[in-house]
Amino acid sequence: HLPTTVAKALGELAGEEGFELLIEPQPLGSGGTVGDLRARVDERLITYNADLLSDLSVAALIDAHRKAGAPVTAAVALVDGAADLELQDGRAISLVDRRNHPDRPGARFLGAAEIERRALDLIPDRRPVDLAEGLLRPVSERGELAVFVHESYALDVGTPRAYLQASIDLLSEIGPRPPAQLPGEIVEVDGGRAYVGPGARIPQAALGPDAVVLRGASVGDGARVERALVWPHERVPGGTRVVEGIWALGSSLPTPEIGS
Repeated sequence: HLPTTVAKALGELAGEEGFELLIEPQPLGSGGTVGDLRARVDERLITYNADLLSDLSVAALIDAHRKAGAPVTAAVALVDGAADLELQDGRAISLVDRRNHPDRPGARFLGAAEIERRALDLIPDRRPVDLAEGLLRPVSERGELAVFVHESYALDVGTPRAYLQASIDLLSEIGPRPPAQLPGEIVEVDGGRAYVGPGARIPQAALGPDAVVLRGASVGDGARVERALVWPHERVPGGTRVVEGIWALGSSLPTPEIGS
């Protein structure tokens, strides 16, 4: 989805080291992508979901995988509900279907894992197939899925609400540090702080706590932006309230709780 946009963003971060972007003509699923790359893997590979915002240490994951001696080690967070995996003695013993068991405690897969080359042969040929169903399920059923428990910050930025929360966490320095210096300005406001991107125009009175106004956006007089995000080069009309939302494409997009 939007490969040109993705390539541009990655290019700004990768610099001279570069990267390789593989475009799928049709969705393969996370497991299908990994499975189709098996011929290019010598001994093992690491996966890391692009929408995972975390301070997870990949070096620590690698060390845990080496000590476990398992074909797959998955990074997980322990949860009281909505678990993906049932654990026993430091290993996953079964995959949990969240749709049927939304309250099941256990571990949630974070999307980061180290996988031995031999384990890739377990991924079925059907496409699309995700990594959890295509690989973690058969490996866990064999009792061969080790887990690396991550106890610090981890957020799956896969919904509008999570996207807004991620932006606020970065502003509040709760989450991991950004890979590059923020180009705009952090502004102290009544009740907290806000971010104003380069070229953005917003009256001081319109800035509420946890407001994030990105590059080139403008906010009219009498408006209010609070615990909200305004996309680049958008215009918020005067007198408009953008609270607990995302202003994009000319309107305020709601950020409902999952399931509401």
